[in-house]
Amino acid sequence: MALLQYIAGIVSNNTQCLKTPASSSPANKTPNISTRIRELMSLQDVYRVAFDITAVTHVTTMMIIAARNLCPVLFSQWGLSTLTFRDVFLPPSIFSDIGETNMATAAQNFLQYDQYVGSAAAIIWAMALCKTTRKTPMSISQWLLLAGEALGVTLLAGPCGAVIALMWNRDERIIGDDDLYKANERKGLLEAGRC
Repeated sequence: MALLQYIAGIVSNNTQCLKTPASSSPANKTPNISTRIRELMSLQDVYRVAFDITAVTHVTTMMIIAARNLCPVLFSQWGLSTLTFRDVFLPPSIFSDIGETNMATAAQNFLQYDQYVGSAAAIIWAMALCKTTRKTPMSISQWLLLAGEALGVTLLAGPCGAVIALMWNRDERIIGDDDLYKANERKGLLEAGRC
């Protein structure tokens, strides 16, 4: 979750600089195409770096778990017993009687639940942001398609990767659409780095 917050901070700080003074002047009602191209290129660079960081960390974790199964001779007995998909990703039920556990196990379980709750909230937030770029209300099939996209990216790049991908798609849609761009510009979202 800390990684997600760090990356969201990077994206927010870098998108604040996307708007140039020339396009924010009241005399210039129509966004300059070269300004929007620069904004889009800057945006792609920021999101690409953020997505790559999350994807690499997620894939590395999955590769370590896969290596434990494919080449068990590389791991100690402790590594073989603890580096399982279940132990790494699935905390025990909060309703189960787990008895006495050591502090490390309790901390791991807490962080796993924190990751799931925080990631779910961030993905729901990013999906709600994607909804704002639609000119018509989203149908159930469009919501399911968006949820499927989020799930697919989560499996490949982790939950932080899903949030970044959803925000990236939304921001590119805004910059690429004149009406959305002007609407967000009027709301002040472009200047504040919240688009």
